Amino acid sequence: MTKKQYSFRLKDSDDSLGAFLQNLSGKFKNESEAIRQMLLYAHKHLLAEQEEQKQIIQMQRDLKRIKEQQDKHHLELLKTLHNFSLYKNEGLENKKQKDDRIAQDTANALLSGFGINLE
Repeated sequence: MTKKQYSFRLKDSDDSLGAFLQNLSGKFKNESEAIRQMLLYAHKHLLAEQEEQKQIIQMQRDLKRIKEQQDKHHLELLKTLHNFSLYKNEGLENKKQKDDRIAQDTANALLSGFGINLE
């Protein structure tokens, strides 16, 4: 494997970066090794950020899917409750009509017992 070399120049506006590199070179073999370590660190963190972004996007997709399912189930539940309410109201109306008919029949039977016929 051939050794690749890269070089770059700092601009005049990069004074603070140059001073930073000179201070770092004391902790490493030389300035080149300090730059190499910084690039490795930056690369590692960029890859980690990319992975985090992928996970965030997947989580957003999952949340959207869950919300859609929840909305669907919520609508089904509302529909079921509405149907039950209609059934219950219909049952109450039928019971009321039946009760009214029984009351009417009872009243008619009572009155006919006294010889009064309203029909």
